[in-house]
Amino acid sequence: MASGGFGSMQGSAYGSGAPPPPPPPAAARLGAAPPSYVQGPQPDRLPSEHSLLRSGGTNGYPKGSVNIWELIIVPWLFLALILVCALQGGANGYYVTLVTIPVVLLFLNGWFLRFHYTRGNNPEVVLGILVLTAIVISLSVGVYSVAKSLVEYHRLSQGASYFNVLPSESAAGKIDATTLAFTNASLVDGTRAFGFTDAHATIPVMYCVAPISDGFLFQQRVQYWAAGLDCCEARGNFACYSKDANDAHGGLVFEEETQNLAGFRSAILGAQGEYGVTAGDHYLLLKWVSNPVAYRDSLWKNTATLFLIFGGVYLVISSMIGCALIPVITPK
Repeated sequence: MASGGFGSMQGSAYGSGAPPPPPPPAAARLGAAPPSYVQGPQPDRLPSEHSLLRSGGTNGYPKGSVNIWELIIVPWLFLALILVCALQGGANGYYVTLVTIPVVLLFLNGWFLRFHYTRGNNPEVVLGILVLTAIVISLSVGVYSVAKSLVEYHRLSQGASYFNVLPSESAAGKIDATTLAFTNASLVDGTRAFGFTDAHATIPVMYCVAPISDGFLFQQRVQYWAAGLDCCEARGNFACYSKDANDAHGGLVFEEETQNLAGFRSAILGAQGEYGVTAGDHYLLLKWVSNPVAYRDSLWKNTATLFLIFGGVYLVISSMIGCALIPVITPK
């Protein structure tokens, strides 16, 4: 009866005819760790966590997570982004973008550097330093180009352009102009140029003006004046900008602040007293050029060309730096 009871218990526990499960391995019975979790010998010396030229990768983060393409392309993309923002923002007068976007990128890159430096992810730190360098360089080039060309391009683009203008036409009807293209017979009358120097100024500057006339016809009332600084003598020898060029028949209207300079007003008064001419009530001071519209457009085109060349050169330099650094930061 005992054996019968034992057999019935076996049948109910393991099923009819099912053999009992095999015993656990000896290592498990003794409490030892499975072979896959047995750790090998520790290295004698761990790599420094703060060496940027040694592949770190501590605290569970993967080693060598930056490849050569990231070292080359990512800094260049940041540079290209800032240059594009400078080109479009400067041309359209959105100067706040010249500061806002780089500041945001610098903040994000600073967070990226701090995050990976504290965790010993040295390849990412090297990448962050390259991005920081690209941001600073592109910001410098962008601000310089905007101040040199794009501010003037934006100002000239905001005003009206007039063509086939006669020097005898009233300037009051073109007060909104920024570019004027005169008739082919128009020229600067250098024989009636006048230069005024403020003797009380700390740095003496010669304010030069000369009337724009219709050919060699003497005009009593002068509506438009070619003007410039330190480009004439007290009486005559006017050499401001490109007046001597045979195809120069246009002008860029100076901004209002320049029009109202006391030095130019004194020069106009001097020319009136010296040559017996009368300035129009709303006369305009012009920078004399051959083609004012082409000059305006060249400011944008030259800046865009500069950015393209600079971006291409920087991509080559970035490739050289990436090729030089990738063997150093890649773990052996």
